[in-house]
Amino acid sequence: MEIPFYFRDGVQEFLAIGGNSFIGLVDKTTICKYPQIADDESAIASLQVEATIFEAIGPHDRIIGFQGRLGNGLLLEYTPHGSLARYVSENPTTEQQRLK
Repeated sequence: MEIPFYFRDGVQEFLAIGGNSFIGLVDKTTICKYPQIADDESAIASLQVEATIFEAIGPHDRIIGFQGRLGNGLLLEYTPHGSLARYVSENPTTEQQRLK
């Protein structure tokens, strides 16, 4: 099944697609993660749980910055190096870093 892409309010550019979410650039410091299907209750519930977890944890140096909610979406810190998986694969940890 092909999912039609849509820009939600505030999104300027499409960046990526996840399991049930689109990732769009809001501005140079912020992305929005929002449901692929605007009225998908399961995807909306998952994003609400994710937001609740971000709010409970609060700011942390090793977790992407949570900047709030935008409708059914999450506003998150923009990471210019892409996904964590991509960054880790392109920037392997040195032995010295692993020993810290």
